[in-house]
Formats: sequence, structure tokens, C-alpha cells
Amino acid sequence: MSVGFEFPEELGGLQRRRDAAEARVRYVLSRLPSAADIVEGRAEVSPALSEEMAKVRRDESDRVMPLMQHDWWSTNGNRTTAKAALREAARSTSSRG
Repeated sequence: MSVGFEFPEELGGLQRRRDAAEARVRYVLSRLPSAADIVEGRAEVSPALSEEMAKVRRDESDRVMPLMQHDWWSTNGNRTTAKAALREAARSTSSRG
């Protein structure tokens, strides 16, 4: 899918770090009780888990900004297609080792 786009290596690295941060957020979310259980009083989020969630969310946000503000984006007319291509390129690079 990255056909037509030449991404700088730095941009690929930023995307891989962002993907890793997103995976950490998903992992912590998977450990949270269901919203229904919380609302109905059958479960609650521990302070430690709440703190961990805040930390991984901050980390994800810190990794998104440099990626989205990279100068390369100003050289490309189709940002939506390029973002999808970058994600795919970064994943294929990660899976190759």
C-alpha cells in the first residue's frame, strides 16, 4: 500500500513507536472491568490501574504529536491515504524484524 509514497525512515520509526504506545493502551483497556459492571457497582477501577491508564494515554499522546507534526506531511497532497500507507509500511517493517 505504500506504493507512491517514499517515507523518511524517521517517520517510520515515529509510526512504530506510536503503534507500540497504542498497543499498550489496548492492553491496559483490556484489564479494565466493563462499564456496565462499574455503573452497577459490581466492579471498580483500582487507583493503580487508573494511574497506569493515565500514564499509557499520556505516552500515546506524546508519540502522536511528533508523528502528526512531521514536516513530511506538508509535502503530500493526500494525507489520509498516506497515513494508511505509512501504518502498513511500519507494520510490515516491524514484522520483518
